[in-house]
Amino acid sequence: MIGAEQYFMDANFGNPSGAVPNARPHLFSVGAGGNLVSAGRIELDGLFRLNDNRHYLPVGTGFCTVNFDSAWLRWKVVDAGGHGRAEILIEMGGAPDSWVPMLAVDQLSDLFQSVRNIKGYAGHVGAVDLRNSSIDQWVYRYMQGYLRQIVGFCEPAIRSAPTAQKGALIDAYIWRNGYPYDCLASICSALENRRPLPPGMPIFDAFQGLGTVTCSKDGNFNVARISRAMQLHYPDRRRSLVEESLLKIWQEKDAARDNRRKGEVNEAMYEARLTEDGYTVLPGGTYGGGQNGFDRVFEGPAGDIYILEAKHVSYTPTGELASVSLGGTTSSRQMTDSWVRQVLALSQPDTLAAKRVSDALRRGQLFKLLGATSKDGKLVMFKIDMSPVDF
Repeated sequence: MIGAEQYFMDANFGNPSGAVPNARPHLFSVGAGGNLVSAGRIELDGLFRLNDNRHYLPVGTGFCTVNFDSAWLRWKVVDAGGHGRAEILIEMGGAPDSWVPMLAVDQLSDLFQSVRNIKGYAGHVGAVDLRNSSIDQWVYRYMQGYLRQIVGFCEPAIRSAPTAQKGALIDAYIWRNGYPYDCLASICSALENRRPLPPGMPIFDAFQGLGTVTCSKDGNFNVARISRAMQLHYPDRRRSLVEESLLKIWQEKDAARDNRRKGEVNEAMYEARLTEDGYTVLPGGTYGGGQNGFDRVFEGPAGDIYILEAKHVSYTPTGELASVSLGGTTSSRQMTDSWVRQVLALSQPDTLAAKRVSDALRRGQLFKLLGATSKDGKLVMFKIDMSPVDF
């Protein structure tokens, strides 16, 4: 039910498992003759669009009316339908098809300025301009990610939940309780005054605030769509001198069609990016002379464990990034839990990587990253969920 109107959809829609048939995202209503007629569709972003161009956001067991705000270039709740106050700007949450309230930047001028100062933009003052200022967009993204990380870190039920469920739980918390601005303010105060972080507060980890992308039933990821959504991919930055050197070697191996060496340098580029950003490489997790297994294993700044698979991605004839597919073995597909267990069984069990990955997997706390490198050397990193192909 959307308001007082009844609509129907395929019962299998939204079930990512490869064990059920594909379901088209169509909405139907009952026509004058008692038969089902087309009434709309469910968009890729999770909004329900009716044929008369009305849009609705599913929240809990009900729906809110949403319109596109041309001033903010964002969707906005205009009728909360019993789910809180209206006129709420919304943005992507913990997945490409989920939504949460936007940060209340008009009420956070002091906090926003503190983050500007911390990130090296003390000279950038005045009103927040998310439409035209790349600095303010970057600061907003940092705040958004850190606030989501604080929720996931400080709420015991979310912290212990399986990785694939954390995003939805964080979204639900935000709808119920709002953002923990006071916690972020205490962290910023400590950082500005060069003091230790307040007890119980996490060190910033950009991945922890990102949404998670679930693969298709064929194990594919639409890199073009992911690269366009800041909430889905690791923040880009200017390359360091080490990264520039690696990129030059990578380009040489690409031109020489030395694919084996090109793949090795590709992995090294991701290692350089993340280690310079505060992540630690954990040795091990490979077998067959180091040619098989995990491309890299990292420990994040707040202690989370990540495995990384580094790939290359081409461009489509229209100039967009293509999709990336993870390969499979005879019994499992790369980056599934089944495959992780297979790698652990074949690699040395006493390495630091094997121990930490095994422990994280057992607790449901292993995060999986996919890195897709474009033909011009751009690194696109994002968190993935392989459950649709993990049988």
